[in-house]
Amino acid sequence: MVRTEFSGPLINLNVDFNKSEGDMRNWVGWCKDKGFGGFALIFSNPVESPVLPDFWYDKMLSSARVLVEEAQKHGLEVWIFDEWGYPSGVAAGLVCENKELRAKKLHISYDRFLEPDMTISIEIPDRTVALKSIPVNRYGFYAPAGRCSDVADNLSPGSTVKYTSKGYERVVLITWEYVSFITHVPVTNDPLNFSLGTPDLMNKEAARRFIEVVHEKFYAELKEYFGTVIKGFFYDEPEVCFDFPWTQGFENEFIKRKGYDLRDNFPILMAYAGNFYHPRYHEADPLIKILVFDYFDVWTDLVAENFYGEIQKYCHKRGVLSVGHQDMDNHTKTLASVSGHFFKNSYYNDSPGIDVIGSNIDIGTFYDFPRFAGSCKRLYGKNSAMSETFAIMGIAHSPDRMRYLMEHQVIRGVDTFFNMISSIGYEEDSHNLFTPGNHINDLHGRNVNEHVNRAIDLANAGTPASDLAVYVPVRDIYAHLIRDNDAHNMNSILPYEEVDRIAENLAYMPCDFDYIWDEAICMLDIDKGFVTPKGQVIRTIIIPKGATIEDKVMKKLKRFVQSGGNVITVSQRYADEFILCPDYFLLEEYVRPTVSLKSENKQVSMCVRRDKDRLVYLFLNESAKKSDCEISFMVMGDDVQVYSMDMNTGKMYVEDSIFSESKRVVRSVFEPGELKCYIVSNAKLDAEKKLKLKVVKDSIKCVTINLPNGTRYITDAKKLPSWADLGYPGHSGFIEYEIEFEWKGKRAFVDFGKVRHCLVFSLDKRVHPFEEGEKISFAPFKADLGKIEEGRHILYVYVQNTVVNRYIGTKDMEKMFDIPQRIDSDRKMLESGLFGEIQLFEEEDLVCQE
Repeated sequence: MVRTEFSGPLINLNVDFNKSEGDMRNWVGWCKDKGFGGFALIFSNPVESPVLPDFWYDKMLSSARVLVEEAQKHGLEVWIFDEWGYPSGVAAGLVCENKELRAKKLHISYDRFLEPDMTISIEIPDRTVALKSIPVNRYGFYAPAGRCSDVADNLSPGSTVKYTSKGYERVVLITWEYVSFITHVPVTNDPLNFSLGTPDLMNKEAARRFIEVVHEKFYAELKEYFGTVIKGFFYDEPEVCFDFPWTQGFENEFIKRKGYDLRDNFPILMAYAGNFYHPRYHEADPLIKILVFDYFDVWTDLVAENFYGEIQKYCHKRGVLSVGHQDMDNHTKTLASVSGHFFKNSYYNDSPGIDVIGSNIDIGTFYDFPRFAGSCKRLYGKNSAMSETFAIMGIAHSPDRMRYLMEHQVIRGVDTFFNMISSIGYEEDSHNLFTPGNHINDLHGRNVNEHVNRAIDLANAGTPASDLAVYVPVRDIYAHLIRDNDAHNMNSILPYEEVDRIAENLAYMPCDFDYIWDEAICMLDIDKGFVTPKGQVIRTIIIPKGATIEDKVMKKLKRFVQSGGNVITVSQRYADEFILCPDYFLLEEYVRPTVSLKSENKQVSMCVRRDKDRLVYLFLNESAKKSDCEISFMVMGDDVQVYSMDMNTGKMYVEDSIFSESKRVVRSVFEPGELKCYIVSNAKLDAEKKLKLKVVKDSIKCVTINLPNGTRYITDAKKLPSWADLGYPGHSGFIEYEIEFEWKGKRAFVDFGKVRHCLVFSLDKRVHPFEEGEKISFAPFKADLGKIEEGRHILYVYVQNTVVNRYIGTKDMEKMFDIPQRIDSDRKMLESGLFGEIQLFEEEDLVCQE
């Protein structure tokens, strides 16, 4: 039985199988202690050998057994990376040692412009696909003036063809050649060792060979754990040459799927697909568009079915899941590129995935690509969507930054995280985020994971309440990818930019939505809208400019409209068929979201779920600024109540709200990057009354900063200096603050204000922050101090920054250390300290909206 539920977040473990068994078992215990749901095994131990020696396999499998056994003891799950490096499919040369399984692409081997009555002689090479003559006119680089014609009947390799032109012509000979992407392998990566290349993803036998030398080895050794402790295999960035990929037998597959022979006009496709103008031959542009679209359909079908599909079929046979992510899945522009067709491939992924790498999610800037995976989860009826996160992101990870990076994705539908990357062993003050010894994850890792898991549970509650989708014209995106070499294309509509413009408008209305694509439209049932496998109903679809809708999709959309659905087009092209919205900024008038949000900050995103008798809303401030918001929930009846949830504790509170004109209105202040949850229901939920607090002025007498050299810096609570201002720009770890205040014996609350980046505090007791004290990992940095006796007290606060200041806090330090992750995102995190304003509050009254 294939498992369907997920735990998370997980760690991608780069196993050094030369480590001791004790080190491996201790690391698994650390993983459990920090609240991780499990780990994924990556084996990439390098060997100085052109092939994998037998002992390498033996060490890999024996260390895997140790880790799996220990994971079982701790109740953790295990995943297996299906490649010893990346991209998936190479297997250190064990796949492509068979030459026929190597990746292939088409190539123009001969290209000659002929004037009338010129004679040429061509020797036909091996691997010839087509040899044609194209009539041309004088425009551009000789534009096509008609369809292709044969140059010769006999194209046998080694034969010689003589041809005399009848007019102005272009003679094009197409062959296929082997090709490879860069691969990362544990053996000696010799560029002249062609077996270390990427495989032919369109060839089913390549996938089967890959399964034989990787997946089956693990199954033979660990079969008793498959489907229990071992949950599945993880593929990583399989690569395909998207500009004219080829496989043997492709021409026959094309005829079978499209009903005509691609080779009849293949030279026109390859020679002119990158040009914008084809004047004086009115059939040129539509012919090239049809060829591009149909060719794309067939090669992406073959990749999806014969690579991703074969691996999933095998995994299900062994009782486990097939998950992973494709390459370049973090831009709309590249959804149809180096791994194939994102949405087609995701159909064969049990947890459709994306890769959050470098700085492609950063607070203050719009990114929406995690919604690609979330939409696949919902529209295909999958149980989860996954993300590989934290690769090549530097070393300056605060708990709040870690949380934000994951919860930004949760809002968009991702619920399983494979966090990059860990190694076994304890390193004192490690800059490796997921290794024991990193003082951020050691102290705050469990808080991060619990916070994210709570967000996941809320985002997975019930059914998505969104009924809106944005159409992604993947074929048009592909066509533009292979046309980008012509500058004239910069004047044309870029369909990927149009999709992104719509997405940003909707996300910050704020409005929850999905992406939808041709295959999803064709497979979804219609019942007063498109019905997903788990009951979500899509009632409105937005078509961007630059979309070309093929006949079968158009027919389905028209049936969708007849059933009561709405199709809104921002393109004049389809104004006769659908509702025309003149421009993107007017979309709100046509979409009418169920929530409105008034704020100077226009960067709050949202998702909404319908769970029994309630609606669950998650809001995320994606701005780097604090946001004061007025949120209006559209409701039916004045008996509807709004509740809020504390994302740190899970406690629910009755929220102060005003009923006005079929709306429940609440006021809320979001810290930069903060996630908040509101629940709207007409049922009485089990919730606590919210406390009303007032500031106790002049209660704080002074703040003393105990500097690392033993000196004391005394200031007030309003605005405190940074560590750099105090002469410690390169200090990493803790600095102690003493906040001295007078109190009158009531329950006390503290707001520390701005903190970089987290803290531990204790009342009236100096503590060791790693062993004692109350941790606050995220903004807002507030705490309930409880009832305090009258008199003078000291709040000991241990402010903690990240490890990055140890290496790049100053220019001299940066020159001393060779840390490869020294990137701009690290430098943004150098600011350290407690900045305030620090305020104390007392309870004024208990309020509850009846």
